[in-house]
Amino acid sequence: MVKICFELGVNVLQSFMVIAFISRFFGAKRDGAKRYVGFAAAWLMLYLEVTFVNYLTPYEGAAVLISAVICFVYARICLQGEALIHVFISVFIISLIHVIALIGNLIMGLIWGISPIAMITEFNIYRVTYILITSFVLLCVMWILLKIKRDFVMELRDWAPLTAVPILSNICMGLLMGIAAQNNERYIRYNIGASIFVMLGINMVIYYLFIRLDMQNRERMKNTLLQQQYEYGKEKVKEVNALYESIAAVRHEIKNHLTVISILSDDSKNDKIKHYISQIIKEQIDNARKIVITPNEFFNAIINPKLNKCEAEGIHTTVHIKNDLSFMHEVDIGELFGNLFDNAMRACKNTVGKEISLKIKDQDQVHGQSAYVSILMTNSISESVLSKNRGLLSTKNNKAIHGYGIKNMKKIVDKYNGMIDFFEDGGMFCCEILLEKLPISNK
Repeated sequence: MVKICFELGVNVLQSFMVIAFISRFFGAKRDGAKRYVGFAAAWLMLYLEVTFVNYLTPYEGAAVLISAVICFVYARICLQGEALIHVFISVFIISLIHVIALIGNLIMGLIWGISPIAMITEFNIYRVTYILITSFVLLCVMWILLKIKRDFVMELRDWAPLTAVPILSNICMGLLMGIAAQNNERYIRYNIGASIFVMLGINMVIYYLFIRLDMQNRERMKNTLLQQQYEYGKEKVKEVNALYESIAAVRHEIKNHLTVISILSDDSKNDKIKHYISQIIKEQIDNARKIVITPNEFFNAIINPKLNKCEAEGIHTTVHIKNDLSFMHEVDIGELFGNLFDNAMRACKNTVGKEISLKIKDQDQVHGQSAYVSILMTNSISESVLSKNRGLLSTKNNKAIHGYGIKNMKKIVDKYNGMIDFFEDGGMFCCEILLEKLPISNK
């Protein structure tokens, strides 16, 4: 009875440690009761799975992948972050537990002269000591990982082999430990132990190389963003020059218009004055450069140059703004709407009816206040985009420079606990975004 209670307690503790680690690593999507219900459900599922597998066999083996799947599903439903990093961390932490348990079993078994299978199946002081030491080591490693946590900048082709490394290593270590468990000869167990440590060293080297790759990807992205900022700066200079020329032209024309009005007023030709003024309003003021004015000056500075560029390229634009996005960081506004407009302008450039529409409004009233902001950007298309490119991958020649726009947009959306969706409706490509109005301190 004591043994059963002890083993079940160990499963409860380790399951809790895993779910708590993943929750701290990514951060919860929701607050309140939903957050704790999701945590408790994942904890219970992982505990039941581990207990059931241990009942069937003392070695988990490939069954550790089931635990990884439970962690991944929990992360996708309840936690922040991207799917690829969810997969990797879920596999990594479960594999880490397995590796620590295997290495601890081998080392302590050699020190105490106990077989690996006896270390697991027999309830004695050695078993209790083994569990306490490995749990403490696991807790320390988790604490270190949370302290050195970083956001990796890698693509699917990088994450796939990175995730495969702990899976394959786990399977190989499990097979070696299975051999060790069936052989009581000391030199065989020494050799198997040495093989496991060599494999562990290979894993460490591989992860070091991936960290180096991540650093290179960060540097490449940094250079890409600098290039984009440079191009944006050039466009801004052109816009300012065009605005200056427009003001200079209006200033020159005003003198001529005032002269004509003055002559007509001397002749008391009021009807002609009215007609002349209406012509000025129609031909010059109505056709003046479009300007959007909101309380958010940074938002104005981002939107207006894009609208003027659309006008210069013959793209009809419609803008309805009911929220100035004052809750967003300036850099996020520039990144999000810069990419939205650039993608829309590029997509509708060769269409017959060039058209772009932007709508920003509050959504989902909670206690009389809106908790979310809805952003809908639509643009005309000549043919379906999603049917040919559902992943919206970059079609430009230099993919080392291009292709970050959609990724950066998704990161910003995740930052504000939001959602982003791409769809097509009535010959229009639509990007719909929902952002939570986070307090400034949470940005």
